[in-house]
Parts: sequence; C-alpha cells; structure tokens
Amino acid sequence: MVSQRILRITKDTFLKLRPEQSSQLPPSDLYAVKAHTTYEIQAYADRDATGTFNDHIKVTLENPVQGNSVWYVYKLHAQVEYDGDIVYPPEAEISYPILHINAATFFKRRPVQASSLPDAEKYAVNPGQSFPLQSYAYRDASGTFANHIKFALRYQEDFIRGLSTWYAYDRHAYVELNGRVIYPPADPNGYVLRIKTNTLFKRRPLQADELAADEVSPVAAGNIFPLLAYAYGDSSGQSFNGHLKVTFKYVKNYINGANTWYVYGGHAQIEQAGKVVPPPPPVKVSVKGADSISRVTSSSFITQATTLLGSKPAYWGRYFSDLSYTGTGEYLTQEHRLFRANNIRVLPVGRDTTRVSLGQAEGRQDGAQQAADVLGKFGESYLQSQGGEFYLFLDVELTDPLSSSYYIGWSQAVRAASSRVRLLPCVYLNASDATTSRALANAMSAGAVCSGLWIAYYVFYNTSAIVSTPFDGSRASPATSVPAPVLFWQYAGDIAGAYDFNISNPAIDAQTILRRLILPPG
Repeated sequence: MVSQRILRITKDTFLKLRPEQSSQLPPSDLYAVKAHTTYEIQAYADRDATGTFNDHIKVTLENPVQGNSVWYVYKLHAQVEYDGDIVYPPEAEISYPILHINAATFFKRRPVQASSLPDAEKYAVNPGQSFPLQSYAYRDASGTFANHIKFALRYQEDFIRGLSTWYAYDRHAYVELNGRVIYPPADPNGYVLRIKTNTLFKRRPLQADELAADEVSPVAAGNIFPLLAYAYGDSSGQSFNGHLKVTFKYVKNYINGANTWYVYGGHAQIEQAGKVVPPPPPVKVSVKGADSISRVTSSSFITQATTLLGSKPAYWGRYFSDLSYTGTGEYLTQEHRLFRANNIRVLPVGRDTTRVSLGQAEGRQDGAQQAADVLGKFGESYLQSQGGEFYLFLDVELTDPLSSSYYIGWSQAVRAASSRVRLLPCVYLNASDATTSRALANAMSAGAVCSGLWIAYYVFYNTSAIVSTPFDGSRASPATSVPAPVLFWQYAGDIAGAYDFNISNPAIDAQTILRRLILPPG
C-alpha cells in the first residue's frame, strides 16, 4: 500500500529551483507559499552524496508547480509527513522548543493588550506559523506575564525588526518540544477525541460517497486528539446524522487549514480524564413529512408542499407494488433526482390494499413483490451502503381491514427478501380500525414481527388551511393495544387535493427514524 506523503509548509516561505538564499535567486526561480500549505510528494531528500542541500529539503511533487516537479525549501520552514507521522526533521534533530501559532494574533514587546501598544511594539502573525525558539518562559520572579509566553527566537532570520525577544498571548500559541506540547501544560480535565477504528474525518456529517475528495481525510485507529470543543448535536438537539463534531485544540492537528471536522460516532469517542463522555439523551424532536399518490417529478410539487407544511418535508411516502407495475401511484426511479436534490427521504409503502384481508399465501406473495420492488428500484448494493436497514409499511385502509394470516405471510416475505438489506415490516392503519389492530396484535403473538406503526387520525382534511401541529399521542394510537411503537402520525389528509402530511413521534430519536428511510441515489 502506497503511503500518503505530504510536504507541510510551517512558515511563509518560498519553493526554490535551487537551494540558495531567496535574495540570491531571480523571481522565476521562486514560488511563494503560505504557512500550512500542503503538497503531495513522491519523494524527498535532505542531502546527497556530496552533503546537505545548503540547509534545504529537496522534494519531488506529485503535481508540478509552474511546470516543475522538483523544488527546494528551507528546512526550518517545512516538514515531511508519511501517513501523518513526521519523518523530517527526524525527532533526534528537534531538540529545541518550537512556538506554534494557533490563532491570528500579535507578537508584542510587552505583555499587555495589543490595542494599548503602538504599531512599533506589535507584529501580526497568522495561525499555522511556527518559530524555533532559543528559550521561553511563562513567569518571572514576580509572577506570570499576564497570561503571555515570553520567548526568544532561535534564528536571526526570524528576528522581527532585528529583535529576538517578544511575547505572545498563551491562548493563541503553544510551545512544543520533540512533538510534545510542553506549554501551556496539558489540562487533566481537558477533552480528547479517541479514534476506535480506521475511519474518515469529514467536513460535513454525510455519507462519505456524498462528499468531495477534499472534504474527507483518513485517520487511523488509536489516534488521540486534544479538543477545543465538541458536540453531539446542533443547538436544537438534533444529532449530526450520527456524527460527532470536533474542533481541534492545536494547529498541528488542523487538516487542510481547518480545525473543525466531523467523525462518525460509531468510530470514535470523547474522553475526559480517561473516562468516556457519553452522548446526552436525545432531545425530543419531531420531523415532518408528506405522502402522495402523485409522482414527485416537478420541483413545484415540493415547493407547494413546503409552503403548506411550513417547512420542507424530511421524508415522503410513496407506493411500491411490483417492479413490473407502472400504474397509478407507483414510485418510479425518475423521482430519485428531485428527492435527492432536496435531501428528502422516501418512506416506502407496500400497496395491495384490497388484498390485506386474505390469507397467508396472498400476504407472502404481496410482501415478496413489494420488497423486490423497493430493492430493485434503489439497488441492494446502494441500500447496503446507506446503512442496510429500512422500513417498509403495509398500507391498510378502513375499507379493507387486515387479517392476522395475511400479515404473518407478508411480514415473513419482507424479512426474507434480502440477505444484504434488512427490510423492517411496519403497518399504516387508521386510529379507529380496531379489526386491524386486533389482527396485528394476534399476528405478533403468533411470532410475526412489526417494527412500527403509522397512525392516521386527521385533524385537517380536504383543505389548504393547516397549521403547525405537534405530535399528539392520544390521537396517534391504535384502536386496541399493539406491541409496536408508533413512528408516525398522519394528521392531515387530501390537502390541496394532493398531499397527506405527517409528523414523527418525538419519543423516538428523529435521526434513528430518518436513517431507516431511503435517501435515493443521485
């Protein structure tokens, strides 16, 4: 396996075509680069048979710059990393402290507020810059330097206005020796991120295949990162699609200049003082959605639903009967594009409504066809890559109540439909349909599985005047007891002649529900 080889620029400098002082080279032999810039490289060397390259590193870039692949860079302004490990300079050579700049700040001649200093006594520096030090101190005989680090720059070329001794605010900088932070001292109660399995850092909390190449960065199991901040969810309490949001404490851990990333929660954990910090209890949040017989092939259809519902639907119920059926209401793959573009998940509904009062054989036949329809239209490989576990609701209307035998056969067929994707049998029913709720409870007593209920009880019907409606457990309940959780309440029917509207049960984590609905492929 080829390792990831990176040249990381640690201070504003030049790439050079010859290993000489930049002042001795023509502009055509120089290429200015900023601190924290990174380049993929094929190889590097710090010396050849005749000796060193005049205190420069020679690198061969993976992608040429200004038509040249081979460049030199001053050795104190860069480092070389293989798979995240620093291979140059060697650890044995780093025997002096290095000041790293963690945030945009000022070097100061006195340890006071920058605003109280004249321009001649301060010098702006940027995050990502680093400076070798001759020495540093954070207190004198009379006490601290007002939360500043006092330091002496090691090399004359780094002197600022001819002066080597300056101060930096200690929240904006840190001192490192041989790869270890030595000041400010480690906080024993500070938070760290521990990577449990090889995974990816992501710029957005999405599936990896939904992100561009520059939005992901691999990270190996066992790595530990000190954190400035972390979060399990946003300000409303909703989780980041199962991800942790982390902000790195030290600039050396920044990735492509960014300090805030996401990582899948199953692959990492937050720790404090050696103990795992568990996620807070999920905030009770409902998510709203729509369903329709009409196919969703026009953006105006989504726009109208959004206006009526008060927010864009997070999911949309659509019907699945048989792969060969293209009649009224049947979901077609042409709907993928709009749902994906609007980040709306499909809530699959199995539809052979007039047959649900029949026997086990009919249930088995219908369940197999409906499951095959779902698997075929989205693809088993794609569904597996998206989590591999999804709801499939059996549509049961008041006019044709369910029989226990039919549900036993239907649920068995749905569960057996794939060895790669787990379809979870669920039931849509009217709140007043006692025949169906009793039949379902009897089927479950006989061993049938029901993973959830979708209850219809209309507060609004055949109107365009609806208002925001919180989940109401007293209305979203089956007529008789069923040992299955209520996942959705359909509270508005035939709205504007086209839509039904629904809300999820806030007692069940909204992200858990959404992960079991299908975001179509792009």
